[in-house]
Amino acid sequence: MLEIASHSMPYDPPAVNRQQGGLARGIHGHRRSASAYLVVLASAVLVTVIGISACLLQRVQLHGAQAGMARETARVLARSAVEIGLLRVETKSDWRTLYGNGFWVTDQPLGAGILSLEAVDPSDGDITDSESDSVLLIGTGVVGEARHCAQVMLTEVIEPLAALRTSLHASGDISVKAADSIRVTGAPLSGNLTISNDGTIYGDVEAVQVTSKGTITGSITQNAASKDLPPTSLFDDYVAKATVLPSTDVIENEAFGPGRNPWGMVNADGVYYMNTAGRDVTIRGVRIYGTLIIDCGNKHVRLEEADFLQNYRLTYPALIVRGNLELKCRSDSYSLSEASYATNFNPSGVAYDGLTDGDTLDDYPNEVRGLIHVIGTLKMMESARVRGLIICDGTVSIEGANEIVHDPTIAEDPPEGYETTRMIEQPGSWRQVVD
Repeated sequence: MLEIASHSMPYDPPAVNRQQGGLARGIHGHRRSASAYLVVLASAVLVTVIGISACLLQRVQLHGAQAGMARETARVLARSAVEIGLLRVETKSDWRTLYGNGFWVTDQPLGAGILSLEAVDPSDGDITDSESDSVLLIGTGVVGEARHCAQVMLTEVIEPLAALRTSLHASGDISVKAADSIRVTGAPLSGNLTISNDGTIYGDVEAVQVTSKGTITGSITQNAASKDLPPTSLFDDYVAKATVLPSTDVIENEAFGPGRNPWGMVNADGVYYMNTAGRDVTIRGVRIYGTLIIDCGNKHVRLEEADFLQNYRLTYPALIVRGNLELKCRSDSYSLSEASYATNFNPSGVAYDGLTDGDTLDDYPNEVRGLIHVIGTLKMMESARVRGLIICDGTVSIEGANEIVHDPTIAEDPPEGYETTRMIEQPGSWRQVVD
C-alpha cells in the first residue's frame, strides 16, 4: 500500500468569494456615507432656511415697528397742530380776523414730519362774522406714508370779570389811612398793584404786594394775579342807552327812576347821563332807582350826607363815574329821611319795594346798592356803605370807617359789559378724523 502523507494546511477561500465579500462591504460603507451627507445637507438647508426666515421676520418686524412709530408720530403732530390753534385762540383777542378762515398752518415741518391746522365755522362757514360762533380746529400730521387727523370743537362761554368776585377791586394802589378802616364782607379787598394799610382792614385782602400791614383780620394773598377791567368802550355803550340830564353843580332833594325824571323825558330802564362840562357835582338827599352816569373829566362827583342809589335793571350798574368819586355818606348815623329832606322819595314812577305814595313819612337806607364803576380815582370817607361792589380803574384812598357788603348775585348774572367771553373745548368733541 502506498502510504499517503497528510499535512495540515490553512483554508484559503476561492478568490471569487473574497472579491464578492469586499464588494459587499464597500457598498454598505458608501450607503452609510451618503446617508450622513444627506443628513448634513438637510440640516444645512434647514439652518439656512431658518436663518433667512429670521432675517425676513426681523425685517418685517422692523418695518412694522417703523410704520407704527410713524403712525404714532403723525398722531402726535396732529394733536400738536390743534394745540397750536388752542394757544392762538387763548392768547390773541383778535384771532378770528387775524387768522381768518381756512388753514392757519400749512405743511409746517416739525421733527420727522409735517403738520397743518385748519379752522372751520360749522354753522355758516365764516369764523369772522360773529364772536359767538363755534369753531372746529382740525390738525393733520404726516410722517412718510402715515397720516393722522384730529379735531376739537370750540364753543363760547360767558364768564363774569374776576373783579366782580371782590368787594372792591382797583387797578391802582389802595391805601388805608392811619386810624381809619374798611370792612369787606363776603369777598376780598383786591388790587392789581399795592395795598398799603396803616389802619384796619376787616376782611381778606389780595394784591401783588401788601405793605404797612397795620391790622388785617382776614387772610393776606400776595402776588395775586391781575384782574381784567371792563373795556374802555363800556362808558360810551351805557351813555348810548341813557336819557341826558341838564348839567348842574348840585343834585339834591330829588327822586328819579324808570317812571320819573324831574328834568324831562323818562327813561324806561332808569338810565340817566350827565356831563358836568368839567365841573364838580355834589349829590345829597337823593334817591335814584336806576343807573346814573356822570362824566366830570378830571373833577369830582361827591355823594354826601344821605343818598340811596339802587339799580333798576339788574344787569346794569347803579353808578358809573368818569372822573373822581368821593363817597362821603354818613351811613352809620343818617338815613335818607323824607321828613329831613322834605321830599317824597317814592313818588309815582320811583317805587320802593313795589310801593309808591304821596307822603313824606318814610325813611330809606343810606347806601349804594349794586355795582359802582369809577373810571378815575376813588376816595371813601366818613362811613359810606355799599351793598354790592366797586370797580375802580385808578387808585383808592380809604378814610373814615367804611363798609362794603359783597353781593354775589352780581357775579352770577354780570351787568352788561362786565363779563368776558372765551372759547372752550366742547366736552367730548376731541376725535380722530378719517379721510
